[in-house]
Amino acid sequence: MRFGSVIALSIGLILVTPLVAPPTWTVADAKKSSKKTKKSKPVREKNSPAAASRPPDAAPASVPNTGIQNAGTEIVTANVSRQDPAVLLTISTDKPAYKPGDLITIGVSASAACDLTLIGIDNEHFATVLFPNDFEPDNHLNAGAPVSIPKANAPYQLRVNTRGVETLLGICSEPGFRPKGINADYERNRFTQLGDWPDFSANKDSREKEIISAATQALALAKRKRRKLPEALRPVGDPTNEGRTLLLIPVE
Repeated sequence: MRFGSVIALSIGLILVTPLVAPPTWTVADAKKSSKKTKKSKPVREKNSPAAASRPPDAAPASVPNTGIQNAGTEIVTANVSRQDPAVLLTISTDKPAYKPGDLITIGVSASAACDLTLIGIDNEHFATVLFPNDFEPDNHLNAGAPVSIPKANAPYQLRVNTRGVETLLGICSEPGFRPKGINADYERNRFTQLGDWPDFSANKDSREKEIISAATQALALAKRKRRKLPEALRPVGDPTNEGRTLLLIPVE
């Protein structure tokens, strides 16, 4: 879809970035450039990071008022969001189901202050960090204060793409910390690309080493050339102190 210089980026959940995104860049190009393994079996909730180490009989989370009308309570409840006891993270949507091409707004609330990472996983298992991003880099959530993604005045939109089931994984880390293997580089991509989700999940340790190595090299180069020092790399949070929720979104 093009309206003026509005660009639709196809990632299952399409990112529409009016008046900002480079006109020739698409997430499809990012997929081509990402190193991917052979096609994996479909991701199932029981194998996902959101379900790891969580009791199978965990009760579904209730959905607080997020300020979004017609929040997708049924979707959260039907798919049994499993929570860590440290932080109760709730994700809802503005509709219970979508059609291809629909815009989507996501409501998020946490029981304790934390830093949110919201990951979208499409039908081909390609994962993208939807939030934070270059347009909304501040991912801090206050306890009990619902937020909408994107915000009403954000310079981008989220749009569902193909029929099937889109997956949203929310990770709430302790303030000042980040999930292992994930670090934004907005000089390269406005939205952090994780690539093939099963491959990413299986290789978090090696990806974390790459992140630390790149940060160390960037710091050394900046000091040597007397440039502005890069932002300090956030430490990795303790998974036992993270709140996680998995939400499946039907696209009919």
